[in-house]
Amino acid sequence: MNRQRSKLAALLLNLVPGLGHVYWGNRSRGFIYFLLPLFMLIGGGLLAAIAESDAPMALGIAGTCLVWFISMFDMLVAVLSRPLGPDAPYGYYGHAPSAPRHPGYAEDPYGAYRSGESGAPRTADREEEPRAGFGPGEEADYPPYPPYPPVGDGRMLREPNYFSDVQRFCTVVLSFVPGLGHLYMGLVQRGVSFLAAFFGLTTALVFLSIFTGEETFLMFLGVLPIIWIYGMFDAVQLAGRKSRGEQLRDFSLIERWDMGRDGSGKSRTMGLLLAIVPGAAHMYLGLMKRGAQLMILFFGSIYILDVLGLSIFLFLVPLIWFYAFFDALQQVGRYGREPLVDKPLLDNFEANRGWLGVLLVALGLYYVLKTLVMPFIDLYLPTLGFLHELEPYIRNAVVALLLIGGGFKLMKTGRRARA
Repeated sequence: MNRQRSKLAALLLNLVPGLGHVYWGNRSRGFIYFLLPLFMLIGGGLLAAIAESDAPMALGIAGTCLVWFISMFDMLVAVLSRPLGPDAPYGYYGHAPSAPRHPGYAEDPYGAYRSGESGAPRTADREEEPRAGFGPGEEADYPPYPPYPPVGDGRMLREPNYFSDVQRFCTVVLSFVPGLGHLYMGLVQRGVSFLAAFFGLTTALVFLSIFTGEETFLMFLGVLPIIWIYGMFDAVQLAGRKSRGEQLRDFSLIERWDMGRDGSGKSRTMGLLLAIVPGAAHMYLGLMKRGAQLMILFFGSIYILDVLGLSIFLFLVPLIWFYAFFDALQQVGRYGREPLVDKPLLDNFEANRGWLGVLLVALGLYYVLKTLVMPFIDLYLPTLGFLHELEPYIRNAVVALLLIGGGFKLMKTGRRARA
């Protein structure tokens, strides 16, 4: 087996059954894992076409999934069971919790050199802790057996429990499930935070969708890939730091966000996360007027366009979201450096109150006509059922009046500004 082959590359290649085994050197096993799902899918498709039934194709897909899981498990066993001995790669210690020690190794191999009990000469200008001498005629005051201290210091950089390459690889594999990699490294609070954030959000959104019957809540499942990617890269980064001997501190996600707070108790990280919801970050930073208007504009536009059936204007929704998102990023960047001004989107709201009232009255009348008048006519006056044919025209008339009224208002405002 080639020592230069990457375990992670083998695992990723094995997402296509058999390719990882071929890369790892098990060609016969790899071809078997690759051809079995292929024959199952082709055979299931032919039998489904002949029998005019979906059952053979479903069985072929189920068999392919089973072979895929077996192939992945076999790949994990193969990459984790490297042989010890002469063929083992340098620095590999198997599943041992610490690096192997020389038989003459003491618990404190440098204590004798610090106290002067060994044969190493102690001079007046020698520092308290032994240093590596690299000048002419100098000798490094290392012990006569490994492990040697790093250059410049007489202390080991690694933790007492050595984090081997196999343990690092296991962390990378487990990090595909948010939180498991952190739990494997002993970071319980951080691992539980990722588990709760990922699976808790999934459970809450599915429950709300089933309980309310609204599939709109499932749109927020788009946040899950962000949590998954962040948790995976965080686990990989922490595993690298642990393998270098750094002490890792176990803290939850909320505690990590609190580290970015200043004296007023505002966290920039929390502000960046809330920027996903239009207006939420502004309200968190204290810009209540601007945040409330952005939130009303975003969710109100979605509701109005859905009720009135104005799919042609749906392009306004992403425009509003991007404007609110980048405006929130700018406000978070200014926070703590310069005072924030709560400037609303509509400065002259008092002057436009009448037009806003007309808009709300028109929408209210249309909603009453659709939800109360029309059902009443269907129930008690079936002879007037032809009025249902007028509903699209009434809706179009309301929309046209609103657009025309808004246009005249903008023209009137522009003339006053030029005057």
